[in-house]
Amino acid sequence: MASSFVSNYNQPSQQILLDLVNDTNTQNGSLLSPLTTEQVDIGGPVVLVGDDAGNTSVSLTAIAGSGYSDSVTVKYNRIEMSSIPGALSTVFSRNGSTTLSGLLTEINTRYGLQITQDDIVDATINLNPLLPNGTESMGLTASSTALVWLGQLPITIQNDLVPLDQVVLTVNLGGLTTPTSIELDAETYQGAATTISQSITVGPAS
Repeated sequence: MASSFVSNYNQPSQQILLDLVNDTNTQNGSLLSPLTTEQVDIGGPVVLVGDDAGNTSVSLTAIAGSGYSDSVTVKYNRIEMSSIPGALSTVFSRNGSTTLSGLLTEINTRYGLQITQDDIVDATINLNPLLPNGTESMGLTASSTALVWLGQLPITIQNDLVPLDQVVLTVNLGGLTTPTSIELDAETYQGAATTISQSITVGPAS
């Protein structure tokens, strides 16, 4: 029967998976002490389709000197990245980053995770950093080797404040040009005066 164990996700992916293995097999009495990353190697995840036991399988292989031998394949469900935020915001400040991996510290801090660069498909942020209030929609996509995550988390990246000295590069502007005098001839002046006088309405004396 699949475990409904809820892990502490603010730790490395390998430990998250081993916590699941340990909890399930301690409950059924078969495992007398928790397995550690010093005792077993965890293989790469394999996608399972139509398997009631889970959407992923990995092989656990005993490390020499661990007191264990051989290997075993376990099945479990990786988590859709789109389910991570809950009610928390998915808008992130750029903070000078040029790639998605540069945002991982901010993402992990907000959601209480330890996603690493190996867990995602890195991508370049194409947003022009000189665009004030600029935003770019991107997807934080789980890599094929991620032990815990599947799918994609849509996020919005918001530009940092743009320093004026990065966009106003020419500061020696020179003087403003003196406007050219406009001389009205008598006929033009008379026409203008007539128009102005016709636009003035004198109301009744109070």
